[in-house]
Amino acid sequence: MDYPYVNYPSKIDSVEVKNRLSAGHYGWIGTPEVVEEDGIIGQGNKNPFSDFNRHYIVKIGDVYYDPSYGKKYSSVKQWEDDMEKGSIAGFYRETSFKTVNGETSIRWIIRKNTSATEIKEE
Repeated sequence: MDYPYVNYPSKIDSVEVKNRLSAGHYGWIGTPEVVEEDGIIGQGNKNPFSDFNRHYIVKIGDVYYDPSYGKKYSSVKQWEDDMEKGSIAGFYRETSFKTVNGETSIRWIIRKNTSATEIKEE
């Protein structure tokens, strides 16, 4: 899978990276290739974090629940269609790399959500 966009977080130690939205926005070194937009209500917030590592839906009986957004769905397809409408705009991976000074730093590699989600039903 191709991740054509790269952003470099301005804070690289593990504690600050986890709290990068504490000032109300993401901090990037230089000009980011991808910028944050206001999200949809979820996770108990009007504008929740735009990134999280794992997104789960739960099936109870014949109903699928998305606890992050407080929504119910009749099928995985219905949930995927909702995600395509803007809930999930893309995917990222946080990777490490060596700088020109030989130091280890991190970057986000990012791609658009082009085919719903990477869902695995277990």
